[in-house]
Amino acid sequence: MKAFEARYGDHLSDLPADLVAPVRTLLASKPPYAGGLIPQATNAMKEQQEQLEQRLQQTQAKALR
Repeated sequence: MKAFEARYGDHLSDLPADLVAPVRTLLASKPPYAGGLIPQATNAMKEQQEQLEQRLQQTQAKALR
């Protein structure tokens, strides 16, 4: 998760806050295993990856036009 945040953190600011919050909450948490933070962050990260992939495909399509 740290690597994902480090690599794509700048691009996540355009995504909905409720989608970004679980990953950032997990990274800021002292006991990351408490409260089910890991599954929530994992699901949010998957959704973030999908949205970033869609944006990349849209940008590539625009560039090819």
